[in-house]
Amino acid sequence: MSIFSNCKTLEARWVVESIRPLTKDERAVILSAKVVATEFGYSLRFLTTEETVKIPISTNVSPVVGELIDINDIKIVTLHKNYNSNDKIYRVEY
Repeated sequence: MSIFSNCKTLEARWVVESIRPLTKDERAVILSAKVVATEFGYSLRFLTTEETVKIPISTNVSPVVGELIDINDIKIVTLHKNYNSNDKIYRVEY
């Protein structure tokens, strides 16, 4: 029996770090926010004054492809791995 036989394996899980509304500056540059289907699920496509950005939609939302979302209802969800808070991903909820 080795020293490692009694060790437990930690499973990395994404943990919610914060949920926040869009800032005033973020809302100012967004022209529209539309639900789109992607290769890995659904995203919210933000058309801004400078570029188009897609952020995956949280699994807590039931998206409808083509739906336009009111930017005042959008929240940014920041997640991190339970063992390393430097690895972050973002999702949107509305």
